[in-house]
Amino acid sequence: MKLDTVWLVRDPSPISVIEDICWEQEVRRLGRYVWGSGQGVWEAERTTMYSDREEAMADAKARLAAMKETAK
Repeated sequence: MKLDTVWLVRDPSPISVIEDICWEQEVRRLGRYVWGSGQGVWEAERTTMYSDREEAMADAKARLAAMKETAK
């Protein structure tokens, strides 16, 4: 199986919407994203990579819901 794209999910901020934290990323450009995000950002944002869009969306929705719960 060859992966051309993956789905990335990162932790939301209090004002994030789903498009801010879940997006499709070309594998060939993934290194640029990681390097461009700055030292330690990938880990700090708990970025997770998925090959399946539905799994990524489920994670993103759960992260947004958890953020809203802690903001109450």
